[in-house]
Amino acid sequence: MRQDQRVGNPYGSCPGLLAKCRPVPQETGRSRNINCQPEDRSATSAFTVRHESPKEATAGRRWHSGGMCGRYVSTRSPKDLAPLFRVTDWRPQETLTPNWNVAPTNDVWAVLERTPREADEGARAERELRPLRWGLVPSWAKDLKIGARMINARVETVHEKPAFRRAFARHRCLLPADGFYEWQQTKDPATGKARKQPYFIHPEDDQVMALAGLYEYWRDPAVKEDDDPAAWLMTCTIITTEATDTAGRVHPRMPLALTENHYDAWLDPTHHDADELRALLGQPANGHLDARPVSTAVNNVHNNGRHLLDAIAPQQRRRRDIPGRRRVPPARG
Repeated sequence: MRQDQRVGNPYGSCPGLLAKCRPVPQETGRSRNINCQPEDRSATSAFTVRHESPKEATAGRRWHSGGMCGRYVSTRSPKDLAPLFRVTDWRPQETLTPNWNVAPTNDVWAVLERTPREADEGARAERELRPLRWGLVPSWAKDLKIGARMINARVETVHEKPAFRRAFARHRCLLPADGFYEWQQTKDPATGKARKQPYFIHPEDDQVMALAGLYEYWRDPAVKEDDDPAAWLMTCTIITTEATDTAGRVHPRMPLALTENHYDAWLDPTHHDADELRALLGQPANGHLDARPVSTAVNNVHNNGRHLLDAIAPQQRRRRDIPGRRRVPPARG
Protein backbone atom coordinates (compact mmCIF):
# COMPACT_ATOMS: atom_id res chain seq x y z
CA MET A 1 0.00 0.00 0.00
CA ARG A 2 1.40 3.35 -1.03
CA GLN A 3 1.96 6.07 1.51
CA ASP A 4 -0.35 8.43 -0.40
CA GLN A 5 -3.61 6.47 -0.52
CA ARG A 6 -5.11 7.51 -3.85
CA VAL A 7 -8.73 7.00 -4.74
CA GLY A 8 -11.09 7.51 -7.62
CA ASN A 9 -13.05 10.68 -8.34
CA PRO A 10 -15.72 11.18 -5.65
CA TYR A 11 -17.42 13.84 -7.77
CA GLY A 12 -17.60 12.01 -11.08
CA SER A 13 -17.17 8.50 -12.41
CA CYS A 14 -15.54 7.24 -9.21
CA PRO A 15 -12.97 4.60 -10.23
CA GLY A 16 -10.65 3.06 -7.65
CA LEU A 17 -11.56 2.98 -3.97
CA LEU A 18 -14.55 5.27 -4.43
CA ALA A 19 -16.09 3.25 -7.26
CA LYS A 20 -19.26 2.78 -5.22
CA CYS A 21 -19.78 6.20 -3.68
CA ARG A 22 -22.52 8.59 -4.71
CA PRO A 23 -21.31 11.85 -6.30
CA VAL A 24 -21.34 14.79 -3.92
CA PRO A 25 -21.24 18.48 -4.85
CA GLN A 26 -18.02 20.40 -5.16
CA GLU A 27 -17.18 23.05 -2.62
CA THR A 28 -18.50 26.44 -3.58
CA GLY A 29 -16.30 28.85 -5.45
CA ARG A 30 -16.09 31.05 -2.38
CA SER A 31 -14.60 28.30 -0.26
CA ARG A 32 -12.04 27.44 -2.92
CA ASN A 33 -11.07 31.03 -3.54
CA ILE A 34 -7.62 32.28 -2.57
CA ASN A 35 -9.39 34.64 -0.18
CA CYS A 36 -9.87 31.61 2.06
CA GLN A 37 -6.22 31.64 3.00
CA PRO A 38 -6.77 33.85 6.09
CA GLU A 39 -9.48 31.38 7.20
CA ASP A 40 -6.99 28.58 6.69
CA ARG A 41 -4.53 30.24 9.03
CA SER A 42 -7.20 30.72 11.69
CA ALA A 43 -8.26 27.11 11.29
CA THR A 44 -4.82 25.89 12.20
CA SER A 45 -3.90 28.45 14.81
CA ALA A 46 -4.87 26.08 17.64
CA PHE A 47 -2.29 23.51 16.66
CA THR A 48 0.90 23.31 18.65
CA VAL A 49 2.25 20.03 17.31
CA ARG A 50 5.89 20.05 16.32
CA HIS A 51 6.62 18.48 12.93
CA GLU A 52 10.03 17.52 11.64
CA SER A 53 11.38 19.14 8.53
CA PRO A 54 12.13 17.08 5.40
CA LYS A 55 15.79 17.14 6.39
CA GLU A 56 14.96 15.72 9.82
CA ALA A 57 12.73 13.08 8.29
CA THR A 58 15.51 11.77 6.08
CA ALA A 59 17.97 11.88 8.93
CA GLY A 60 15.71 9.76 11.12
CA ARG A 61 15.61 12.28 13.93
CA ARG A 62 13.07 12.55 16.68
CA TRP A 63 9.46 13.62 16.25
CA HIS A 64 7.02 13.95 19.09
CA SER A 65 3.71 15.55 19.85
CA GLY A 66 3.92 18.89 21.58
CA GLY A 67 0.18 19.62 21.70
CA MET A 68 -2.25 16.78 21.11
CA CYS A 69 -2.50 13.20 19.91
CA GLY A 70 0.47 12.94 17.56
CA ARG A 71 1.26 9.23 17.62
CA TYR A 72 -0.73 6.05 18.21
CA VAL A 73 -0.72 2.26 17.86
CA SER A 74 -2.80 0.26 15.38
CA THR A 75 -1.97 -3.42 15.01
CA ARG A 76 -5.29 -5.19 14.36
CA SER A 77 -5.95 -6.69 10.93
CA PRO A 78 -9.06 -6.15 8.76
CA LYS A 79 -10.23 -9.65 9.72
CA ASP A 80 -10.18 -8.54 13.36
CA LEU A 81 -11.69 -5.10 12.75
CA ALA A 82 -14.50 -5.98 10.33
CA PRO A 83 -16.65 -7.91 12.85
CA LEU A 84 -15.88 -5.47 15.67
CA PHE A 85 -17.26 -2.56 13.67
CA ARG A 86 -19.87 -4.52 11.67
CA VAL A 87 -18.15 -3.64 8.40
CA THR A 88 -19.93 -4.87 5.28
CA ASP A 89 -17.34 -3.81 2.70
CA TRP A 90 -13.59 -4.27 2.91
CA ARG A 91 -11.15 -5.38 0.24
CA PRO A 92 -8.54 -8.07 0.90
CA GLN A 93 -6.15 -6.42 -1.56
CA GLU A 94 -5.98 -3.35 0.66
CA THR A 95 -3.47 -4.14 3.39
CA LEU A 96 -1.57 -2.30 6.09
CA THR A 97 1.12 -3.81 8.27
CA PRO A 98 0.72 -3.68 12.08
CA ASN A 99 2.08 -0.35 13.27
CA TRP A 100 3.31 0.32 16.82
CA ASN A 101 4.35 3.87 15.91
CA VAL A 102 1.70 5.44 13.70
CA ALA A 103 2.87 8.92 12.70
CA PRO A 104 1.33 11.76 10.68
CA THR A 105 1.08 11.06 6.92
CA ASN A 106 1.03 7.27 7.57
CA ASP A 107 -1.85 5.27 6.12
CA VAL A 108 -4.30 4.17 8.82
CA TRP A 109 -7.48 2.08 8.96
CA ALA A 110 -10.75 4.03 9.01
CA VAL A 111 -14.35 2.89 9.34
CA LEU A 112 -16.83 5.05 7.42
CA GLU A 113 -20.23 4.93 5.74
CA ARG A 114 -21.06 5.94 2.16
CA THR A 115 -23.96 5.34 -0.19
CA PRO A 116 -23.06 3.21 -3.23
CA ARG A 117 -22.90 5.43 -6.29
CA GLU A 118 -25.08 3.15 -8.39
CA ALA A 119 -27.75 2.86 -5.68
CA ASP A 120 -31.19 4.42 -5.91
CA GLU A 121 -31.94 7.68 -4.18
CA GLY A 122 -32.59 7.04 -0.51
CA ALA A 123 -30.55 3.83 -0.42
CA ARG A 124 -28.77 3.00 2.84
CA ALA A 125 -25.10 3.76 3.23
CA GLU A 126 -22.70 0.84 3.46
CA ARG A 127 -20.09 0.54 6.20
CA GLU A 128 -16.56 0.31 4.82
CA LEU A 129 -13.05 -0.27 6.14
CA ARG A 130 -10.55 1.79 4.17
CA PRO A 131 -6.91 2.89 4.50
CA LEU A 132 -6.65 6.70 4.66
CA ARG A 133 -3.72 9.04 5.06
CA TRP A 134 -3.49 10.62 8.54
CA GLY A 135 -3.47 14.41 8.28
CA LEU A 136 -6.60 15.96 6.80
CA VAL A 137 -6.20 17.91 3.57
CA PRO A 138 -9.27 20.13 2.95
CA SER A 139 -10.77 19.98 -0.54
CA TRP A 140 -9.76 23.60 -1.17
CA ALA A 141 -6.09 23.14 -0.19
CA LYS A 142 -3.49 23.85 -2.86
CA ASP A 143 -1.18 20.99 -1.86
CA LEU A 144 -0.68 18.16 0.62
CA LYS A 145 1.59 20.07 2.99
CA ILE A 146 -1.28 21.42 5.06
CA GLY A 147 -2.17 17.85 6.07
CA ALA A 148 0.83 17.61 8.40
CA ARG A 149 -0.74 20.37 10.52
CA MET A 150 -4.22 18.82 10.44
CA ILE A 151 -3.67 15.60 12.37
CA ASN A 152 -6.03 16.74 15.15
CA ALA A 153 -9.23 18.77 15.38
CA ARG A 154 -10.36 20.30 18.69
CA VAL A 155 -13.89 19.20 19.60
CA GLU A 156 -14.57 22.66 21.02
CA THR A 157 -14.34 24.25 17.55
CA VAL A 158 -14.46 21.39 15.03
CA HIS A 159 -17.95 22.35 13.83
CA GLU A 160 -16.83 25.95 13.15
CA LYS A 161 -13.30 25.84 11.71
CA PRO A 162 -13.20 26.16 7.90
CA ALA A 163 -10.79 23.23 7.62
CA PHE A 164 -13.11 20.81 9.45
CA ARG A 165 -16.72 21.98 9.46
CA ARG A 166 -17.66 20.38 6.12
CA ALA A 167 -16.09 17.05 7.13
CA PHE A 168 -17.79 17.20 10.55
CA ALA A 169 -21.16 17.61 8.86
CA ARG A 170 -20.69 14.98 6.13
CA HIS A 171 -17.59 12.84 6.52
CA ARG A 172 -17.19 11.30 9.97
CA CYS A 173 -15.25 8.11 10.61
CA LEU A 174 -13.81 5.86 13.31
CA LEU A 175 -10.07 5.20 13.59
CA PRO A 176 -9.34 1.88 15.34
CA ALA A 177 -6.42 2.08 17.79
CA ASP A 178 -4.77 -0.08 20.44
CA GLY A 179 -3.65 3.00 22.36
CA PHE A 180 -1.87 6.30 21.90
CA TYR A 181 1.35 8.01 23.00
CA GLU A 182 1.68 11.27 24.89
CA TRP A 183 4.72 13.09 26.24
CA GLN A 184 5.05 14.49 29.76
CA GLN A 185 7.35 17.38 30.52
CA THR A 186 9.75 16.28 33.25
CA LYS A 187 13.28 16.85 34.54
CA ASP A 188 16.18 14.50 33.98
CA PRO A 189 17.35 13.47 37.48
CA ALA A 190 20.93 13.05 36.25
CA THR A 191 21.37 16.37 34.44
CA GLY A 192 18.56 18.51 35.82
CA LYS A 193 17.57 19.45 32.27
CA ALA A 194 13.97 19.44 31.06
CA ARG A 195 12.96 16.57 28.81
CA LYS A 196 9.83 14.82 27.61
CA GLN A 197 9.02 11.31 28.77
CA PRO A 198 6.77 9.28 26.41
CA TYR A 199 3.85 7.31 27.84
CA PHE A 200 1.72 4.65 26.20
CA ILE A 201 -1.94 5.15 27.15
CA HIS A 202 -4.38 2.31 26.47
CA PRO A 203 -7.63 0.74 27.74
CA GLU A 204 -7.17 -1.27 30.94
CA ASP A 205 -8.80 -4.28 29.26
CA ASP A 206 -6.79 -3.80 26.03
CA GLN A 207 -9.94 -3.62 23.92
CA VAL A 208 -9.81 -1.70 20.65
CA MET A 209 -10.50 2.04 20.85
CA ALA A 210 -12.76 3.67 18.25
CA LEU A 211 -11.19 7.13 17.95
CA ALA A 212 -13.47 9.84 16.58
CA GLY A 213 -12.26 11.03 13.20
CA LEU A 214 -13.14 13.03 10.10
CA TYR A 215 -12.15 12.40 6.51
CA GLU A 216 -11.98 14.41 3.31
CA TYR A 217 -11.33 14.07 -0.42
CA TRP A 218 -8.57 16.10 -2.07
CA ARG A 219 -8.08 16.56 -5.82
CA ASP A 220 -4.43 16.56 -6.91
CA PRO A 221 -4.13 19.39 -9.47
CA ALA A 222 -1.02 17.77 -10.94
CA VAL A 223 -3.14 14.92 -12.36
CA LYS A 224 -5.13 16.03 -15.41
CA GLU A 225 -7.86 13.38 -15.67
CA ASP A 226 -10.57 13.17 -13.00
CA ASP A 227 -10.99 9.45 -13.68
CA ASP A 228 -7.34 8.71 -12.91
CA PRO A 229 -7.17 6.94 -9.51
CA ALA A 230 -4.03 8.97 -8.76
CA ALA A 231 -6.08 12.18 -8.95
CA TRP A 232 -7.82 11.72 -5.60
CA LEU A 233 -6.58 11.32 -2.05
CA MET A 234 -8.55 10.48 1.10
CA THR A 235 -7.17 11.91 4.35
CA CYS A 236 -8.33 11.95 7.97
CA THR A 237 -7.90 13.65 11.34
CA ILE A 238 -8.52 12.74 15.01
CA ILE A 239 -10.84 14.79 17.23
CA THR A 240 -9.36 15.72 20.62
CA THR A 241 -10.54 17.18 23.92
CA GLU A 242 -9.21 18.15 27.35
CA ALA A 243 -7.70 15.11 29.05
CA THR A 244 -8.97 13.75 32.34
CA ASP A 245 -8.09 10.97 34.78
CA THR A 246 -5.06 8.88 33.77
CA ALA A 247 -4.42 10.65 30.48
CA GLY A 248 -4.78 14.06 32.11
CA ARG A 249 -1.91 13.34 34.49
CA VAL A 250 0.37 12.93 31.47
CA HIS A 251 -0.89 15.48 28.96
CA PRO A 252 -3.63 18.16 28.84
CA ARG A 253 -5.20 16.86 25.60
CA MET A 254 -6.43 13.42 24.52
CA PRO A 255 -8.31 11.86 21.58
CA LEU A 256 -12.06 11.36 21.80
CA ALA A 257 -13.68 7.99 21.18
CA LEU A 258 -17.09 6.40 20.73
CA THR A 259 -18.71 3.45 22.43
CA GLU A 260 -20.25 0.70 20.31
CA ASN A 261 -23.81 1.89 20.89
CA HIS A 262 -22.90 5.24 19.29
CA TYR A 263 -21.17 3.93 16.15
CA ASP A 264 -24.29 4.03 14.01
CA ALA A 265 -25.27 7.60 14.86
CA TRP A 266 -21.73 8.92 14.43
CA LEU A 267 -21.14 7.26 11.07
CA ASP A 268 -24.58 8.09 9.63
CA PRO A 269 -23.85 10.57 6.78
CA THR A 270 -27.39 11.97 7.03
CA HIS A 271 -26.93 13.02 10.67
CA HIS A 272 -25.99 16.73 10.69
CA ASP A 273 -26.94 18.13 14.11
CA ALA A 274 -23.65 19.41 15.57
CA ASP A 275 -24.76 19.38 19.20
CA GLU A 276 -26.14 15.84 18.98
CA LEU A 277 -22.98 14.61 17.25
CA ARG A 278 -20.68 16.16 19.83
CA ALA A 279 -22.77 14.61 22.60
CA LEU A 280 -21.90 11.15 21.24
CA LEU A 281 -18.21 11.64 21.95
CA GLY A 282 -16.50 10.53 25.13
CA GLN A 283 -13.29 9.35 26.73
CA PRO A 284 -11.62 6.25 25.30
CA ALA A 285 -12.64 3.14 27.26
CA ASN A 286 -14.98 5.37 29.31
CA GLY A 287 -11.92 6.71 31.10
CA HIS A 288 -10.66 3.28 32.20
CA LEU A 289 -7.16 3.88 30.88
CA ASP A 290 -3.70 2.76 31.90
CA ALA A 291 -0.56 4.82 31.26
CA ARG A 292 2.97 3.49 31.42
CA PRO A 293 6.31 5.15 30.62
CA VAL A 294 8.06 3.71 27.56
CA SER A 295 11.42 4.14 25.89
CA THR A 296 12.25 7.33 24.02
CA ALA A 297 12.84 5.07 21.04
CA VAL A 298 9.25 5.91 20.08
CA ASN A 299 10.36 9.49 19.39
CA ASN A 300 11.95 8.28 16.16
CA VAL A 301 9.25 7.60 13.55
CA HIS A 302 11.47 4.96 11.92
CA ASN A 303 11.43 2.78 15.05
CA ASN A 304 8.66 0.21 15.12
CA GLY A 305 7.78 -3.05 16.82
CA ARG A 306 6.23 -4.50 19.98
CA HIS A 307 9.23 -3.47 22.06
CA LEU A 308 8.08 0.17 21.91
CA LEU A 309 5.29 -0.74 24.35
CA ASP A 310 7.61 -2.23 26.97
CA ALA A 311 7.33 -0.37 30.27
CA ILE A 312 10.36 1.32 31.78
CA ALA A 313 10.99 3.38 34.90
CA PRO A 314 11.02 7.06 33.82
CA GLN A 315 14.34 7.70 35.56
CA GLN A 316 15.99 4.89 33.58
CA ARG A 317 16.15 6.93 30.39
CA ARG A 318 19.80 7.17 29.51
CA ARG A 319 21.87 8.56 26.70
CA ARG A 320 21.86 5.30 24.81
CA ASP A 321 18.04 5.43 24.66
CA ILE A 322 18.10 8.51 22.46
CA PRO A 323 16.79 7.62 18.95
CA GLY A 324 19.35 7.85 16.19
CA ARG A 325 22.23 6.55 18.27
CA ARG A 326 21.49 2.87 18.11
CA ARG A 327 18.57 0.49 18.33
CA VAL A 328 17.10 0.22 21.79
CA PRO A 329 16.62 -3.35 23.07
CA PRO A 330 13.23 -4.25 24.57
CA ALA A 331 12.98 -2.89 28.10
CA ARG A 332 12.20 -5.22 30.98
CA GLY A 333 9.28 -3.69 32.83
